Amino acid sequence: MSQPVSRERELFELALDQPEARRVAFLRDQCGADDALLRRVMDLLGVSAGKFLGGVAGEMQPAAEPEVPRQIGRYRIVERLGEGGFGVVYLAEQSEPVRRRVALKILKPGVESRQVIARFEAERQVLALMDHPNIARVFDAGATEDGKPFFVMELVPGPPLTRFCDDERYSVRERLLLFCEICDALQHAHQKGVIHRDLKPSNVLVFRQDQRVVPKVIDFGVAKATQPESGAATGVTRAFELLGTPAYMSPEQARMLGRDVDIRTDIYSLGVLLHELLIGRTPLDARELDASALDVWRRRICEEEPLRPSLRWRSLPILEQNESAARRRTTTVLLGRQLTGDLDWIVLRCLEKDRERRYPSAAALAADIRRHLADEPVEAAAPGALYRVRKFLRRHRLAVGAAAIVLIAMTAATVLSVSLAWRATMAERTAEQLLENEQRQRVELERLRRLADDEAATARAVTRFLNEDLLGVADPGREPERELTLRSVLDRASRQLEGGLTNNPAVAAAIHETLGRAYQNLAAHESAARHYESARGLFARLHGPSAPDAIRTAVEAAFSRHRAGDSLKALADLEATTAMARARLGRKHPMSIHAGQRLAWTYYNFGRIADWEREAEETFSDMNGVEGVSDADVLGVMYLVGRKRGTVRGGVFEEGEKVLLRILDLMHERRGADHPLTIRARAFLAVYYYDHWRNVDRAEAMFREVYDWQRRVLGETHEQTLVNARNLGLLYGRAGRIPRRCACTFMCFPSSPAIQQH
Repeated sequence: MSQPVSRERELFELALDQPEARRVAFLRDQCGADDALLRRVMDLLGVSAGKFLGGVAGEMQPAAEPEVPRQIGRYRIVERLGEGGFGVVYLAEQSEPVRRRVALKILKPGVESRQVIARFEAERQVLALMDHPNIARVFDAGATEDGKPFFVMELVPGPPLTRFCDDERYSVRERLLLFCEICDALQHAHQKGVIHRDLKPSNVLVFRQDQRVVPKVIDFGVAKATQPESGAATGVTRAFELLGTPAYMSPEQARMLGRDVDIRTDIYSLGVLLHELLIGRTPLDARELDASALDVWRRRICEEEPLRPSLRWRSLPILEQNESAARRRTTTVLLGRQLTGDLDWIVLRCLEKDRERRYPSAAALAADIRRHLADEPVEAAAPGALYRVRKFLRRHRLAVGAAAIVLIAMTAATVLSVSLAWRATMAERTAEQLLENEQRQRVELERLRRLADDEAATARAVTRFLNEDLLGVADPGREPERELTLRSVLDRASRQLEGGLTNNPAVAAAIHETLGRAYQNLAAHESAARHYESARGLFARLHGPSAPDAIRTAVEAAFSRHRAGDSLKALADLEATTAMARARLGRKHPMSIHAGQRLAWTYYNFGRIADWEREAEETFSDMNGVEGVSDADVLGVMYLVGRKRGTVRGGVFEEGEKVLLRILDLMHERRGADHPLTIRARAFLAVYYYDHWRNVDRAEAMFREVYDWQRRVLGETHEQTLVNARNLGLLYGRAGRIPRRCACTFMCFPSSPAIQQH
């Protein structure tokens, strides 16, 4: 139930007698819980719950609020929806020429000043200029029987922007996409020569239409048309009129220089709106501004620099942070990370006091946000040190000037004493520095000496183990086995080591790694994995899990487990170890290259084509220019790169062949024709020819050469010998030179050639 007009007039006159700083608080005390009475009296004062309208309060003659009209022209009034600074909005039903529900806005009773009527007419003209899906359309305009102008616009059945996003728990990304649509709408208005000048959540309504979420910009009631074609709007705003809502108002609006307002004032308000969408608060607290005196909040808008959104959010109470993060479907930690960086600088660029530093248009702002969403570099960036210094000097001119005078005086007074003491001080510092350098050098030399002694002791212990415990079993004087094999020698040495051969962890780690490598060369992968794992644990205790020695043995342990059949666990360990090597040592460290080579081969053995192709190419790129990479790693990576570039799935045969010929020549040059790595390079090239069924005669000769070498050096039953025998048999079978089934068991494999990597 509304209060009598006399009560409104009484409060209006009493508020005028109060100081400006006390008027809002006074009215809140007097009106109590009657928000409707508070709003009407504040409207008479020109406040309108935070919206300041042009004109003098004395021009506005308060009048009794009439009842809701039943019919205005062809529009039947259903109910009152709300009111703005000078207009009342009704829900109405149009009967002809189409039946639909619309929003009908009519001049608010009691404020029939010439300026307000002119501005209302301007809004009608402004909205008629625009045709955009995110701007409320104007359907009709006219006047009531008593001469009050009205216009009819699209009904937007939705809540304000911020409430919609919070209720729907929109993520930061979803909020940014919605905000970009609002920027597009403002860009359209600006191209029509229209500035909104009162952007805030309540003037951007959101609703669902055909399963789409549509934001609509409404209430161009304080808009300013910047082009003469907009008619009455051009001349409405005058200097020293204050239009807009304080929390969203740009500095040029707060200075009340009407002719100094352009489209960048909307960019500032968009920045405030974006700030509120991201953290739930405006840069300057709206309640504090409403409760402040006019000069106080105008000064704050013009001079107070806003915090970065990420810092402003972290300054909120913990409960509010948790609630804010929950409304954005994330956690406080992740929300803080999302805000830091690009979004900080995008918002701050919108909120620049100097409008020349803001985005030049709403389209430029939307483009920068879309670049952020696409993980592309944004135009907004952290301000440089020089810019921050200039801002500080501008804010504190008087204090800086006084400090400069004092500083000059103090400098002049101290120059003489400083110059006299300088030479003595420099001489003393030079002597101290020489002494410190000498001490540091002594400490470093002592550390290197201890390290050399430790390494020498380890080397002697390992040599003694190899000579006495490993090879000593071949001494006829020590009753050797009749048929001594390398595997039996390794097994005996392994038992001695596990029985507590040494208490020195560095020696034990080195011996375990040596035995692991020997077992690996014999294709005894389970034993190799066991020794590599022991070495990894000792190296990790000695130097840490990310030390090169620990990473190397961890890679070999996982690769040996993979070769032994424990594939899934081995692959997971190898992926984790490779990631740790690259993170701790860098991608261009020889140990990271080795880990990448092993991981690529493991993917290859699993048949994960996309993974091994990607890993091989990335490791090949990382390997460029790195010294200390082993020839085995170079061979392994380049073979996979050649396979990938010449793949039968779309590669070019000659490209792959070129890579494989280059690595074969490189192994010949570095290792000689009979080295195991050179033999392996020949096998790689032969398999490549077989897969593409090119140069078959050369492939046969290379398979035969490799097979003969392996039987002679590795033995008939070695894993690599059997694999190459299988490859040779497949070639004969495919060429039709022997029956598909024959007496040679190694030639009866019905699948493609295989390659073993060690």
